[in-house]
Amino acid sequence: MHAVALNALRAELFEMENVFKSKSKVARLLNVDRSSITKWDKGEVPDAVNQAKIAGLFFILKKLGARLDESTTKLWLLGTNAHLGYQRPVDLIKDNRIAEVLDAIEQMELGSYV
Repeated sequence: MHAVALNALRAELFEMENVFKSKSKVARLLNVDRSSITKWDKGEVPDAVNQAKIAGLFFILKKLGARLDESTTKLWLLGTNAHLGYQRPVDLIKDNRIAEVLDAIEQMELGSYV
């Protein structure tokens, strides 16, 4: 991983930690140990799967943040969603099912109801 990409990843983690007010919460969202977040903050490179989860969660937070305030974003991530078969977006993120969560956000943006 290039230094620029690693710095971007670290900035994304930092922003997520600020949103969720905790490295532990970010770790739970990514389905990793808290120690992994600490290592990544210090410059260790995550594997490709975790890089994808970090990028996906960050993109989801940015997309939601354009429409919702911070507290509503958190509620949306933790609540069940009809567009996701009444699963919680956070659970799909843990399984790296980012595209499905993005589809649900798009449905919300379009005002679609199930």
